[in-house]
Amino acid sequence: SGGGIGIARRDVPEAHLRKVRAGGLLTKLPFSAPTAKPRIRFFRVTRAMTELQWGDPKDAAAPALDSKLPLHEVHTVVHGHATRTFEKHRKRLMNEA
Repeated sequence: SGGGIGIARRDVPEAHLRKVRAGGLLTKLPFSAPTAKPRIRFFRVTRAMTELQWGDPKDAAAPALDSKLPLHEVHTVVHGHATRTFEKHRKRLMNEA
């Protein structure tokens, strides 16, 4: 069965699955709006392991969050601040200083 980003669900340790289902707070950087500011968002993967959902942290207990992406559309996961979006945002902040 597909698990997105080229990994089968059976190959993922159960402890990792519990963590992504429980969710957590992450900083979401604006992807296309150049003047938008980063925002803290609650992210989680659905119990069925089919969707990545995110939204306002106050809605973390809701059965569904406002924003979502099918996991089969996830191509990569980048650890840390190593994305083009992060770099673009960092340069913009440096130019404002």
